[in-house]
Amino acid sequence: MLAYFRRVLLQDAAVLATKHGSKFLLLNCRPFNTPEFRECAEASTTMIARVESEVRESLQSLPAVPAKSMTGVVESMRIENGNSHRVLLQQNQDMRRDVFQAISYVVSQPGVSRGKKRKFCETELAKLISAASRQMLVNQNDPIRSTPA
Repeated sequence: MLAYFRRVLLQDAAVLATKHGSKFLLLNCRPFNTPEFRECAEASTTMIARVESEVRESLQSLPAVPAKSMTGVVESMRIENGNSHRVLLQQNQDMRRDVFQAISYVVSQPGVSRGKKRKFCETELAKLISAASRQMLVNQNDPIRSTPA
């Protein structure tokens, strides 16, 4: 423990010697007045100045870093949403096609009875098929519905 405190005391004395050398009479005594100590003091002061300038520069660029990372997050979310939108549009078209095929199959089946109710259902199904096919054509030609926003 004493060796640690000795090292800390010597390091602090080295920093103080370069900044306030003439104010401390203790720095005129050994080991503080040796050439090795003076070289160590100058080297430590240079290193401290360099580290402080690096920290200052990194702190100045700090506001730009979160802004850039937020821009990246927003852009990746936009891309992901666009991909999800395309997948949903494709699933929607597939489901419409399946419904259209199912309705066509039901209409094409021969019926046992050709009563008024059956005739009415066939007429309504034909209208539904016609409307569904028109809607599919509109959606395919509409750039807003066929591509993500």
